[in-house]
Amino acid sequence: MDFGCGPGLYTQRLKKQGIGTVVGLDFSQNSLEYAGQQAEQANLHIEYHLGNYLDYHDSRQFDLITLVMCDLCALNPSQRTRLLGKFKSVLKPNGVIALDVYTSTRFEKQAEAITLARNAMNGFWSAQDYWCIQSSFLYRPELVTLDKYVICEEQRKWTVYNWLQHFTHDMLSNELEQHDLKIQATYSDLRGNPWVDGDEMAVVIGHK
Repeated sequence: MDFGCGPGLYTQRLKKQGIGTVVGLDFSQNSLEYAGQQAEQANLHIEYHLGNYLDYHDSRQFDLITLVMCDLCALNPSQRTRLLGKFKSVLKPNGVIALDVYTSTRFEKQAEAITLARNAMNGFWSAQDYWCIQSSFLYRPELVTLDKYVICEEQRKWTVYNWLQHFTHDMLSNELEQHDLKIQATYSDLRGNPWVDGDEMAVVIGHK
């Protein structure tokens, strides 16, 4: 089961390995439509569900749960608790969870700043002409960063908050322990490269 599966890049690869049941969850209708089209063209039976994965329920248990692109870091503490509890409930006794997170090393490279740019991020925020005010904040005791974007078009203005939690190995272990989960292996990335202190940390997790 791939939480936040997007356009199905990983679910398709897993299914091609001969895995019987592969499930993808995402809240993007466009992404899941693309994933379904690609699976159909490749003659792959993959089960996709639309919605917030925090609200998803399943009576089945799975051998492997994945959460990629440091998605855990975008959740607040109560959301992480909710998700980890869900992971435990759908994980087989000998199953594993594979996920990655941003590290304290990455946090130390961040800086507080404010910038003003026209059509910032190559027009990412709107097809219309706009100005973007980006303010970056650091919350050091919690290892949390916030990027606040104020986007201003001629007729409207809106604000987007991008919070990211960063982790040490001990911080992540402590959160997992509350759900009787433990880290079994640590890598530099989800390709399995040996652990070297860097901006991201990938872990394989199982029941205690």
